Amino acid sequence: MVNKAVILMVALTTSGSLYAGGRKTKIIIFDEVIGMPIVSIKTSDGKKRFVLDTGSNISTMNIRAEKSLSVSLAGKQFTLKFEPTQTEVFNRFQAMLPPSERVDGILGSDFMRHFHRVTFDFKGSMVSFE
Repeated sequence: MVNKAVILMVALTTSGSLYAGGRKTKIIIFDEVIGMPIVSIKTSDGKKRFVLDTGSNISTMNIRAEKSLSVSLAGKQFTLKFEPTQTEVFNRFQAMLPPSERVDGILGSDFMRHFHRVTFDFKGSMVSFE
């Protein structure tokens, strides 16, 4: 069994882009809040915090109208359309989070399909995008 500190050290030293079979891989350390992985992603609108949700078909943000943002990750740059989440359900979800853990939205499978592989390591609190 590998010590979490060793995993973190390896992740930090390899968190730059790696090449595996010609593909770039980006490893991100995520915060786990009430069992959900939360990542910070650089967008054309600045850094945003999102829940990674493999069960969601679409990406949503806490906005009032549909919005498209450019995203750059693991050597890929693409535009992602966000649906508004100004809903009672999203507001209740935000209310469950500690005040210091607020998120800007949810990244769904429409985000993850831009990558060959998305791998979660919940014990190490890491997600890799290839």
